[in-house]
Amino acid sequence: MVESLGRGETLYQLGGQYTILNIIFNSKYTENRVIAARVFCFANQNDAKVQNDSIGIGAFEFVERISKESDTKVKESFLSCVSNLIRGENLEAKRIFIRIKGLEMVREVITGEPTQRMKSKCFNVLRDLLFYDDVMHHTYKDLTSFSNTNSLKVEP
Repeated sequence: MVESLGRGETLYQLGGQYTILNIIFNSKYTENRVIAARVFCFANQNDAKVQNDSIGIGAFEFVERISKESDTKVKESFLSCVSNLIRGENLEAKRIFIRIKGLEMVREVITGEPTQRMKSKCFNVLRDLLFYDDVMHHTYKDLTSFSNTNSLKVEP
């Protein structure tokens, strides 16, 4: 559904992101929260405009709520949301994530008692932060050898 909505921009324009976040953060039903988180992930994945719109309406609340969440499925979903919220070349979103103690949240999850899926999501976040660093784009002239980048050639 979200894929056909221009990766979430239309969903945001219709006010759907507010509804999705409200369900994720406030529904008493685990399954509703998990499904809403999937929709959020699809809408935000690799779409800087939608990511920024989501951040603007409070989506980084996931970072704070992960440590307080007791339900494993919901916690895994929150990690997926964070991963998709900063995925891609949206360097400003990554900087904000780091400033709001996102790395500390990742460390807390990894050093706690995470499921294998939680560990995987945390390592995806860390990999994405490393591969999409703007310094890297200026250091390497050919980024095609990096698997998680839209490799841009930088001429000397």
